[in-house]
Amino acid sequence: MRSSCSYDSWPSKVGACTMNPWVALAVAIVVLVIAIGVGVAIRRGGKRSRPARLEAGTTPKIPTVGRSLGERLAKSRDSFGQALRSVFGQGTLNATFWSDLEDALVAADVGVSGAGEIVGAVRSSDPATVEEARTGLRLELLKAFDTESRRLKLVGDPATVVVVGVNGVGKTTTIAKLAARLMEDGRRPLLGAADTFRAAADTQLQLWAEKVGVDVVSGQAGADPASVAYDALQAGKARGKDVVIVDTAGRLQNKSNLMDELGKIVRVLGRDSQI
Repeated sequence: MRSSCSYDSWPSKVGACTMNPWVALAVAIVVLVIAIGVGVAIRRGGKRSRPARLEAGTTPKIPTVGRSLGERLAKSRDSFGQALRSVFGQGTLNATFWSDLEDALVAADVGVSGAGEIVGAVRSSDPATVEEARTGLRLELLKAFDTESRRLKLVGDPATVVVVGVNGVGKTTTIAKLAARLMEDGRRPLLGAADTFRAAADTQLQLWAEKVGVDVVSGQAGADPASVAYDALQAGKARGKDVVIVDTAGRLQNKSNLMDELGKIVRVLGRDSQI
């Protein structure tokens, strides 16, 4: 089958060029098959690459959900227990024993000063054997976690709490948790959004405050943090609040200008309250 088109007549007779109908039909079928194949491939690829969507009102599952606190702390507990078994397995109360015991406490995130105090207290009890030292350590650890010592000692009317720290450690979230805990204890907290540097910091604090059910005092973006903190304190007094919690911008201790700013906040609040 050939076309009735004569290439000798190109381009003067191109308008009169016609194709054999059987050839035209075959070409059309081939084009149609190719188009269908491409469409199917695109649809299949789209289904494979499309991410799963969460339905409205649902939240992604967190790996720790369904596990008890003890299960989540099992690794840390086992590591600390193994370190203590190694220390007490020495069998002799000497300088190495006490040094290793302090190192084990520091490694368990007790803190350098806390570990030193605990080991010092155990040594001052003058244990005669390793077993007595073990008993003394147990008593000191229980004493460190005594219920009374964990209570917030809030002084002032209202009491003022300034939350400080480096960037990204969860200060704002901790403030919300602290406010919720204080409300459970019958307190009436108020929050001050003195982080005027980070974008939308006051909005984040406001969202948490709405969930907890507490008031927030904030200022304009870039406002003096000490001024916002002072306004929060005065609002707390006027509204009959007994605790004012002030959120501050994250900062490192080697940034002198930011540390001076923090010092100003403390000085301004310290004139009318105890921090």
